[in-house]
Amino acid sequence: HPAADGTGAVVIAHRLKVTLDRPLTIRLHASADERYELFLDGQRIGRGPERGDRQNWFFETSDLDLAAGPHTFVAKTWWLGKFGPAPFAQISVRPAFVLAVEGEHGGLFNTGVAEWDVKLLGGYKIVPPGVTWGAGSKVHLVGKAFVWGYELGQGDGWVAAHGIDWAHDSI
Repeated sequence: HPAADGTGAVVIAHRLKVTLDRPLTIRLHASADERYELFLDGQRIGRGPERGDRQNWFFETSDLDLAAGPHTFVAKTWWLGKFGPAPFAQISVRPAFVLAVEGEHGGLFNTGVAEWDVKLLGGYKIVPPGVTWGAGSKVHLVGKAFVWGYELGQGDGWVAAHGIDWAHDSI
């Protein structure tokens, strides 16, 4: 999201709408800085990543059988960074999400290639950690400001996602 520049805590929804003309089986890999939940057609199918460090960043892998027709992928990501603060065990660089599908169908799904949209999600209030300082900040949900239906890709305010950098391995 254009406003996710690493200067403050942020919760973002990332959305991809795709229509398949035939059933498709895919293997996808997803990760985020700091954390994500991934939804397919409103149902949570994954979350992560496992904790690592800048040289050992983890991805979660899902094998999916997709029927012909329309589908909506939504990833909710959150980034607390040094402004949260995040738990001591959480390593972070800047707000980001990456999804990559193995094989010939990557162009339909991959971040940086396919037409992903993003929107800021309101309704999250970051609360200082207090006596649980090493566990990171707490989050309070504010119902009247919460963006209901985001996991289905609903609502207004979606804008085109922009890339930060190309994801790559360290080899």
